[in-house]
Amino acid sequence: MRDTGIGIEDDEKDKIFSAFYRSNSTKDKDSNGAGIGIALTRRLVELHGGMVGVESNVDNGSIFWLTFPENECIKERTASGTQRFMRSNPSLIDLLFD
Repeated sequence: MRDTGIGIEDDEKDKIFSAFYRSNSTKDKDSNGAGIGIALTRRLVELHGGMVGVESNVDNGSIFWLTFPENECIKERTASGTQRFMRSNPSLIDLLFD
């Protein structure tokens, strides 16, 4: 995702992924975020074996990116010859209700 906002200082790029962290530059503005969205996104992506990152320059906006493993699903032939897909990593539902 790309935005044209105020950007993120270098010393805050790792901090923004912490739950409830709000940048000093947004505390002074009319920003109503709780600081949970990016932290939650990172955790969900990591649970699926992926990564989240940010590239940003002050006064020049930010680019947030996600990557996921290419081969998350493994094909398995059943006895009847139909294909069934199994996840190589547990789903979020499995983790929450296991």
